[in-house]
Amino acid sequence: MRLTAKIFGVIVILLVAIYLTGLFLPKNVLIKRQNIIEKPFFIVWYDITNHFEESGWRTDLDTIIQLDDIDGNSVWKEIYINGDSIILETTTNIANVLVARTYVNNPNFKGTRIINIKKLENGTFVRIIVEGKVTHAIDRFLNLFKTDKKAKKLELYLHNLKEKYKNEEPEDDSW
Repeated sequence: MRLTAKIFGVIVILLVAIYLTGLFLPKNVLIKRQNIIEKPFFIVWYDITNHFEESGWRTDLDTIIQLDDIDGNSVWKEIYINGDSIILETTTNIANVLVARTYVNNPNFKGTRIINIKKLENGTFVRIIVEGKVTHAIDRFLNLFKTDKKAKKLELYLHNLKEKYKNEEPEDDSW
C-alpha cells in the first residue's frame, strides 16, 4: 500500500512540475521553411491550391477528405500514414500569391499554415510558415519535443513538392 502511495505521489509531483514548466514556456509557435521548385509558377500554384490531390504526391499523407464548408471556406481533413490527423480551413486564397489554412477543431493549438509563392526566372519560390499559439501549459511542455516534428513535416511537404516533378517526362517541343 505504501509503495502505491509513493508511486502515486511521484506521478502527481511529475505532472505538477510539467504543468508549472509549461506555464513559463512561450505560447507562440513560428516555424518557417522555404525552397525553390524548378517548375513554372502556374504549375506549382495549381499543386498547392489543389488540396484534394495532395495525397498523390505527399509521402506522409494517407488521405484527404473534404468536409462541410465553414462560412463559405473549404475545409479539409488530412489523415497521415502514422494515424495522426488535422483539420484545415482554407481561409485565404489570394490568386497567385498566398494560401492560408487555419487549424480547426484543435483546442490546444490556434494557428495558421501560410503558403506564399513567388515567380522566379528559374522556377518558383515557395515559403511555408506555421504560426499560432499553444493554449495549454502541458501542451507547451510537450511542444518542446514536437516543434522539430512540425518543422520536419513542413520540410517534407516542400521536399515532396520538389520530388513530384523529378520523374516527369520532359515536354516534347519537336512537333
